[in-house]
This record gives sequence, structure tokens and C-alpha cells, in this order.
Amino acid sequence: MSSKNFQKLILLLIFFTTSVVISQQNNGILKGKIITSDGNPAAFVNVIIKDTSLGTITDDKGSFEIKSIPKGNYILECSLLGLETKNISFSITKNETILNEIILKENAQELDEILIVSQRLNQFAHKESEYVARVPLKNINNPQSYSVVTNALLEEQINTDLPSA
Repeated sequence: MSSKNFQKLILLLIFFTTSVVISQQNNGILKGKIITSDGNPAAFVNVIIKDTSLGTITDDKGSFEIKSIPKGNYILECSLLGLETKNISFSITKNETILNEIILKENAQELDEILIVSQRLNQFAHKESEYVARVPLKNINNPQSYSVVTNALLEEQINTDLPSA
């Protein structure tokens, strides 16, 4: 390699290195803290910068930090289920921008009641049997504890003798 080509390579390397350093110096860092209306830190709040791919979530103390934000004007969106979504305008001019505490209020939207009823489907279950009490009583009136095992269940389990049943 000739010395002229070597000098061009070194010059090119210096150019790219300085351009990377300069571009990183123009980027800012956004720091802040989110609290609820009662003064408690809001953990796991989604914090995004609109129209960018930058964002994070708050830690358990309500703090967040977003790095490598280019210079410009932005809108910060803070949202969490059960709290109102808040949009805040901010601008990055130097290396760092720190926001004061952001207060999120509780959302007044109510959820409808959900009732889930489940019943285990057992094809062998018989709720009542006239043979248990030997008298015509409902199960709730019968003080005995009993289980009904039908011949269909015994056939399903392939029982061949009484002890295995």
C-alpha cells in the first residue's frame, strides 16, 4: 500500500469518527418522574415520544430516561391503564432536558361487571341417586356423605376386579 493511499485512508477514518462524535453530541437525554394524583410514584407507565420509535417504561419509583433524542420539538405521551393519558410538549436543544414531575390523574371510565360461571363437565357425574338414602330425600336433606360410582365409569377405567374399582 502506498503512503498516499494510506494517508487517504487515515483521513477518511478521522472524518467518519468526528462525524459520529458530533452527531452524538447533538442528541439529548430526556429524564423525568411520573406520579399519580395522590402523590405516589407511578410504576410501569408507558412513556413514548410521538412520531418516533423512542420510548420506555417507568421504574418502580416512577422515573424514566430516554436517550439519543435528536434536536427538535416533540410530544411526550404518558399512558397507563386506569390513568388518564397525558401529552406534554418539549424540545431538545442541548445535551439534556429534564422535565419536572408529571402528574397523572385516575381515569373516570368505569368498567362493566364481568361474571364468569364455569362448571366442570363430567360425563359420569350423577347429582342425585335414589339408592343412597333408601328414602325419598333430596341430597341437601341427607346427612350422609356419599359418592356415586356408575358402571359407565367403571367400564371407562377398564376395571377387571373389585379392588381396582
